[in-house]
Amino acid sequence: MIGSGHRRPRLAVVLQPRDRLDARGVPSTSVAIVATALAERLAERAEVLLLAPASGPLPERSPAGIPIVPVALPDRRREDLLQLLELWWPSHPPRLAAADYHIGYWREVASALLRYAPDLVHLHAYPQALPVVREALPQARFLLHLHDPLATLVPPSCLGPALALADRILAVSEFLGTRLRRSFPELVSRIAVVPNGIDPRRFSQTPTSPAEPATVLQLGRISPEKGHHVLVRAFARICARFPAARLLFVGRAGFFPWSYVRLLASDPPMREALAFWGRNPVDRLVHQVLVPGRAYVADLARLLPPDARSRLAIRPPVGHDAIPELLVRAGLVAVPSVIEEPFGLPAAEAMAAGRPVVASARGGLPECVIHGETGLLVPAGDDRALADALGTLLADPERAREMGERGRIRAEALDWRHSAERLLAICGELLGETLEVAARDR
Repeated sequence: MIGSGHRRPRLAVVLQPRDRLDARGVPSTSVAIVATALAERLAERAEVLLLAPASGPLPERSPAGIPIVPVALPDRRREDLLQLLELWWPSHPPRLAAADYHIGYWREVASALLRYAPDLVHLHAYPQALPVVREALPQARFLLHLHDPLATLVPPSCLGPALALADRILAVSEFLGTRLRRSFPELVSRIAVVPNGIDPRRFSQTPTSPAEPATVLQLGRISPEKGHHVLVRAFARICARFPAARLLFVGRAGFFPWSYVRLLASDPPMREALAFWGRNPVDRLVHQVLVPGRAYVADLARLLPPDARSRLAIRPPVGHDAIPELLVRAGLVAVPSVIEEPFGLPAAEAMAAGRPVVASARGGLPECVIHGETGLLVPAGDDRALADALGTLLADPERAREMGERGRIRAEALDWRHSAERLLAICGELLGETLEVAARDR
C-alpha cells in the first residue's frame, strides 16, 4: 500500500499550453478543471507536482495544496501567427497536429521535470509532448490523457508515432475511447477510459438569490460549434408561447480555431455552422482576430425577433467556483453542441445541481444524459426538435423538477472518486504499486 514503508511515488501532472489557472490556482478551462480535479485525488496516494503554462501570475500551490511549477510559453506568439496563416494557406496536417506544435513549451516542461525526477508523468491533450519529454525522462512512465478526437481526424501517420510512446492512452469517455481504438488498432491494449467527473457536493447549495425557473442557461465558450445559434433559433420558435422565458449565455465569446474546425467540414451538423466563421479568409480574419466573438454574438441577436432580443442575456465567463450558483438558479440547462463533445461537463454539472438538461444526441453527451429520465436528447443542429424539447419542459415544471432530481441521483455515478479509482489503478499497474482512493473520498 502506498504510504507505508517506502517513499510515495512522484507524479507530475502537465497541463496543455492553452490551459489557464488564475492567480489563486483555480482552473478556468475545461481540460485544466479535469486535470486539477484528478491531481487532487492522486495527491492522496502520491507526491504530485502540477506544471501549468505561465500565461499569468500563479501561486506556489493550488487551493488543494499541490505545488505548482509555472512553465514558460516561448512559442505563444509564433503559434498564434501560424494559426492565422492557416486562414489563407491551410497546412496539412493542421497546425494543432504538427509535430513541432508548441515544441518550446514541451522543452520547458522537460527541463522542469528533470529537476523533479518523476516516476510517472500525466500529460494532457497533446501527443506531440511525448517525443520531447520521453527522451528527457527515459525511465519514467507516461500517461497521455486525450480530451478530444483530434488524433482521429488526421491521418494516423501524423500523431500515431507520438501516441505509441505513451504507456497508457486515456480517453475521457467511451465515445472517445471507441474512436481511438478504431483509428489506432495497434494501440488497443494501451487505450483505457477514465471518464470525466464532477464533485456532486459542490452543487448541493441553495441559491443565494431568487431562482429563475423560466431561464434556459448555456454555459461555456460562445462559439458556433457549441450550437448557440441552434438554441437561439429554437427559442425564437417558442418565445411567444412562454413570455416569461429567458436565454442566458455565460462564457467567453471567441471562435474555436479554424485549423481544427475545417477538419469537420464534412460532418453534417457542423457544416451549417461553418458559415459563422466566415465565408472566405478575410471574413475569418475579421471574425477570429479583429472582432473575436463579437461577430457571432451579433449574429445570435439577429436570429431573434426584434421584440424578443431583450430576453437574451450574455455574460462574461465566471470562475469554476461560481458555476454552482448559476446552475441552481436556472430552470433548465441546454447543451446544443453541433460538434461531437467528447464528454459534456456542463451537462454533468447541471444534473448534479438538480437541473434537467436538453442536449444534442451525439458524442459523449448520451453517456451523461439519460433521455427521458434526466433530460431530453435531440438531433444535433435540429432547432425544431430542440424547440419541442424546451417547450416540453417549460410547459411542465413538475416533469422538469422530477428530471432534475433523477439527474442529481445520476450525478452520483459521475463522482470524481470513480474516475480516480480507475486512474489510480492504472498508475499502480504501471508503477508496480497498489494505489487506492483515500478513505475520506469513498
